Parts: sequence; structure tokens; C-alpha cells
Amino acid sequence: MNRIKELRKKKGFTARGLARRIGVSQSMLTRYENYDTNITDNSVWEKLTAIFAVSQSHLMGIAVDFPSEEEKLTKEMIMEMSRQPVNIKLNSRLEVEIVKVLFILGEVDKKRMLKDMREIAVKRECERWEVE
Repeated sequence: MNRIKELRKKKGFTARGLARRIGVSQSMLTRYENYDTNITDNSVWEKLTAIFAVSQSHLMGIAVDFPSEEEKLTKEMIMEMSRQPVNIKLNSRLEVEIVKVLFILGEVDKKRMLKDMREIAVKRECERWEVE
């Protein structure tokens, strides 16, 4: 499952405009976006990765690149969830799934969620002290 359509819309490109930029017809781009055909021409992948400033793995949907402006916040959220340092290369399936969900959240939602997660962690720590 590739992310071409998602990124095209996020960047504000029309299908026709993006197709022209990468040198394919609009119908071919639509087929790529709808998974009707695979991209076999490496130059198309190169153009798409340059336009969207992401890795080919991210475009192909097999890895997740962090958006640069949200990287720190996303890392903090994953660390808060897993209570372990985050490896940006995402080795575990759980980390990949978490990042997929976080990727669609906006910055305000991420900040609110991180605040809630920290409050829950503090509450759990206080409960643990009461038990001891």
C-alpha cells in the first residue's frame, strides 16, 4: 500500500499536475495511487521521493519517515508509550503500528495526547508509592 495519493493531497498537487512533474499520464498516476499497477521505472520513484522529500520505503508504505517538524514530538510520544528509547529505524512491529497512528494525528492532538499520557504516568507512579 503506497502513500502517493496521501502525500499528493497533503502537498496540494492535482493528479494531473503531479503526473506531469514525474513524466507519466494522469491515468497512469491514478493506477499507481489505486494500486492497479506497480511502479517499475526507478526514475519515477526518484522523482516522487524528491518531490515529497521522503524515502522510497516511506512512499512504498513499507517504512515510516517522520515529518521533520513533528519528529521530536512523535519520538516523545513513542517513548512515553513504550517507556524505552526510540530507534528511528523502527525495528518492532509495534513501533511501526504506533507511528502509523501518530502520523495521521495533527500537532495539537499529539500535544494533548502526550500531556494526557504524562498525567497517567504520574498518577500510576503515585499509586505505586501509596501501595509501598
